[in-house]
Amino acid sequence: MGNAATNDDELSSLLKELWENTIIPLYKKGKIQTERHLQAYLFMLLKNRFEEKVPKDWDVWVEPQFYFWDKNAGKEGKEKMYKPDLVITRDDKIEGILELKFTPQERKREKNRDAVLSDFDKLVLYGQGSSNFPDPTKADEFLLELNPCSGAYDTSDRSTRYKRDLKRTKYFFLGIAWFDGFDLEEALLKKAKEGELKGEFISLLYSTHREGGKPSEL
Repeated sequence: MGNAATNDDELSSLLKELWENTIIPLYKKGKIQTERHLQAYLFMLLKNRFEEKVPKDWDVWVEPQFYFWDKNAGKEGKEKMYKPDLVITRDDKIEGILELKFTPQERKREKNRDAVLSDFDKLVLYGQGSSNFPDPTKADEFLLELNPCSGAYDTSDRSTRYKRDLKRTKYFFLGIAWFDGFDLEEALLKKAKEGELKGEFISLLYSTHREGGKPSEL
């Protein structure tokens, strides 16, 4: 990524580079076994790149707790907690939210497709849902840092709040699975463009369905 840190496309470019040049080659060698393994690789690669190549105002978080109000839960609704697979920040801004899918062994195309669409719905919530914590009146503020003494989120320190921005935050879906047979990437982009996801959406999908003895890229 080098000095491209001022480019708005830098995060997208970095993820595409890591996906194509590191993650997929690792998968092809049989070195990625589970979705958690994929998540761990992405965290390590991103963290190393942030620390070595760009100013240290970037960071990556694993499954932070986001709280949204679910108006359909019960008679009066209730607060519901979600955990994005990875969240990337720069200073106090949320730059990217990632959802992952790893089901190469599931050779059920419709099941995999439904799972991807379900996770896309989560991205929509992460982009449009009203944050209910730490402050229900601040719909775009989230806590990521824990208080080291209490082990809980510190709601008193406003400097530790991270902001989602409709014009800045990007949403990513990264998947390795048996996807072949569906125009899945086109379907996701169409849903995003139709307004279900207000922010910019990028999908990186690798199909493990074999054509002519070789895995196919979507």
